[in-house]
Amino acid sequence: MENLDRIELPKLLNTKHCITITSLHMDTSVLAIGIIAVFAFLFPIWLISRIATVKENRLKKFFKESCDAHQLSIKEPEVIKRKIIGIDEASRTLLFVNKQVVGKEPLVVDLKKMTSCRVFRKAEKTSLHGNEQEESVYRIDIILYSFHTPPEEIVVNFFDVNTDNPFDAYPMHEKAMEWQKRISKLIKSPEKVMEHR
Repeated sequence: MENLDRIELPKLLNTKHCITITSLHMDTSVLAIGIIAVFAFLFPIWLISRIATVKENRLKKFFKESCDAHQLSIKEPEVIKRKIIGIDEASRTLLFVNKQVVGKEPLVVDLKKMTSCRVFRKAEKTSLHGNEQEESVYRIDIILYSFHTPPEEIVVNFFDVNTDNPFDAYPMHEKAMEWQKRISKLIKSPEKVMEHR
C-alpha cells in the first residue's frame, strides 16, 4: 500500500503541474488575442484621427501662406471641416480658404468696400406621407454686397451638396449665421459709404 501511495503522489504532482502550465499558456493566448483585438479596433480610429490632423495642419499652413501673401494678420481663424475663415480686424479684410473644392483660390474680401451681407440658403422641401415634409439643403452661402452700382455680389460658400457631406448642412448653416453677424459688425452702412466718398 505504501508503494502505491508513493507512485500516486508523483502522478498527482505532475497532473497539477500540467494544469498550471496549461492554464498559464491559455492565459497568455487569451491576453495576446485581447491585445490584437484592441489594436485592430483602435488602429483605424488612430489612423483616421492622424489623417484628419495632417489635413488640418496643411490647411492652416496654406491659410498662413495666404495671409502672408496678402499682408494680413489674422489672429483667430476658424477651421470648419476643409474650410478656414478669418478676419484681419485692423485692415477689415476677410480671408476664406475652401480646400473642399480642388484648385479653389483663396477669397480675399475688403470689408471696407461692402455695404451689407446676408446668409443665403438654397433648399427644397419634399412631401412625405401625410403632412410631413423633408427638407434637402443644396447650398449655404454668405453673400456680401459692395457699394458699387450695380452692387457686386461676393459669395462665400459654406456648404455645397455636390462637394460637402449632406449631414453637414445644418451645422454649416449655424456657422454661416455666426460669421454673418461678425462680418456685419465690420462693414459700412451705405450712408457711411456715401459720406466717405
